[in-house]
Amino acid sequence: LRSDNARDTFKKSFDSQSFVQESSVAVPRKQLALAARTLRMTHTSSLRLDALATFMTQGKSFAEVIEKIDDMVVNLRKEQDDDLKDKHDCDEQRKTNTIAAKERSQTIDKNNARIEELKAENSRLQQQIKDTEAEIAEAQEAKRDATSQREAEAAEFAASKLDDETAKSLVEQAHGVLQTRMQALAESSALIQAKSKQTPGGEAPPPPPATFEGSYGGAQGEANGILAILMTIKEDIEHDMAKAQKEEDDSIASYDALVADLTGAITEKRNMITTMEGEIADNDTDIGDKETEVTNDEGTLQGTLDLLKQITPGCDFIAANYDLRAKNRNLEIDGLKKAKAVLQGAEA
Repeated sequence: LRSDNARDTFKKSFDSQSFVQESSVAVPRKQLALAARTLRMTHTSSLRLDALATFMTQGKSFAEVIEKIDDMVVNLRKEQDDDLKDKHDCDEQRKTNTIAAKERSQTIDKNNARIEELKAENSRLQQQIKDTEAEIAEAQEAKRDATSQREAEAAEFAASKLDDETAKSLVEQAHGVLQTRMQALAESSALIQAKSKQTPGGEAPPPPPATFEGSYGGAQGEANGILAILMTIKEDIEHDMAKAQKEEDDSIASYDALVADLTGAITEKRNMITTMEGEIADNDTDIGDKETEVTNDEGTLQGTLDLLKQITPGCDFIAANYDLRAKNRNLEIDGLKKAKAVLQGAEA
C-alpha cells in the first residue's frame, strides 16, 4: 500500500471518481485519498493504520470511516491505560516482592544466627555440666576421704581410750590391793603390840630389843608414798583421757561441719545441673521452632523469587518498550485525528 505503484493506482482511481456518498452527502475521493495518505505519513509502522487506510479505499461511507477512526482512538487510549496499569503493576509487584524477599531473607539470617547462638549456648552449658559433675565427684571424693580419716581417728581414739581405761583400772586395782595390805599390816602390828603388853601376874614385861625404838609399823611410810604415786598416775591418765575425749569431740564436730558443707555443695551443684539441663531443653525447643520457621520462610522466599523470575520477562519488556510504545501510540492517535480532520474538511 505504501509503494509508488500503489499510490499511483489510488491516484488514478480517485481522479476518475470524484465523490463518495456519506449518507446523502457527497465526499470527494481526493479528500478520502488525502486522509489515507495522512495516515501513511505517520512516523510509525502500524498495521492498524495500514488496515484503516485500506479500509478507507474500499468504498466505505464517511460515517463508517469516522466511526472506525473514533473506535481506534478509543482502543489506542485504552491500550495506553492498560500499558500504564501493567507498568504500574510490574513496578509495584517488583517493589513489593523485592522488599518481601529482602525482609524474608533477613528473617532467615536472623533465625539462623539465633540458632547458632542457641547451639553455642548449649555447648557452653554442656561443658559447664561436665565441669560441675567433675566438681561433684571431687566433693564426693573429699567426703569419702574425710569419712575414712574420721573412722581411722575414731578407731585410734577407741583403742587409746581402751588402753587408758585398762591402765587406770590396773592403777586402781594396785592402789586398792596396796591399801588393803597396808590396812592389814597396820591391824597386825596393832595386835602384836597389844599382846606384847600382856605379862604374867605380878611380873614386869621384858624390855624391847636394844635396836628397836618406838612402836613397829612396818614399811608404812613407803607404802603411803606408793599410794600417792598411784593416785598421781591415775590422775594423769584421767587428764589424758579427758584431753583425748575433747580432741575426739572437736574432730567429730569438724568432720560433721565438713560433711555438711560438702553435702550442701553437692546438692547445690546438682540443682545447678538440673537448671542447666532445663535451659538446654528449652534451647532445643527454641532451635526446633526456629528451624521450622527457617524452613517455612525459605519456602516462602523461594515462592517470591519464583514469582519475580516469572514476571521478569514481561516486566522487562514493558519497562524497555513502554516509552516507545507510548510514543508510537501517540503518533497513531495524532495521525487518526489528522485523518479525521481531513475527512471533516478541517485544517490538518
